[in-house]
Amino acid sequence: MNENPQNPAVQDFYLKLWEHLYSRLSGKTKNITLEERDLIKLNHDRIYSHKVLHINYTTYDMRRSQDCINPRTHADVMVHSSNPEIPYWYARVLCIYHAEVMYGNKKPYRQMDFLWVHWFTIDEDQGFRLHFVDAHKECAFGFIQDPNDVVRAVHLIPAFHFGKTKSFMGPSNLGRKQSDNHEDWAKYYVSV
Repeated sequence: MNENPQNPAVQDFYLKLWEHLYSRLSGKTKNITLEERDLIKLNHDRIYSHKVLHINYTTYDMRRSQDCINPRTHADVMVHSSNPEIPYWYARVLCIYHAEVMYGNKKPYRQMDFLWVHWFTIDEDQGFRLHFVDAHKECAFGFIQDPNDVVRAVHLIPAFHFGKTKSFMGPSNLGRKQSDNHEDWAKYYVSV
């Protein structure tokens, strides 16, 4: 990841990665200690980046189809929400990774896939209008628990009349084209 470490999109990336991997392997999701994080070992201390993730889904007429998630061109996804009032959460995939991970001394290494995302939040009073979670909030960036949790790609339509902003992530090329000039649309509509 060739980003400025002061950029909120990558701050605490490795800390969050170790906590994410530990939580997936152990089932513990809160109050993860340094000793517990140290139980996670990466083969050759490497994570591998990918350009595309393929998501299989069933269409409305019961046919099989596939979405291609690419952080540069088609990066917005939906996952099931744990909140009964909001059926889905939305995120922009910033990076697609895998690593060979060992938990404690339980050999062999096991391949784990993970997605680094910038979460959207729903404008409660506006229905299907979204905006990014502010980059300076702890919950703005994180991992989707498992790439298999992605329901499918979504098409987000910029709400042009709200304009663009640099306040959600600051200067970064993660999840953006170079022509975006480090800006994001202030709000988006979900196309269903």
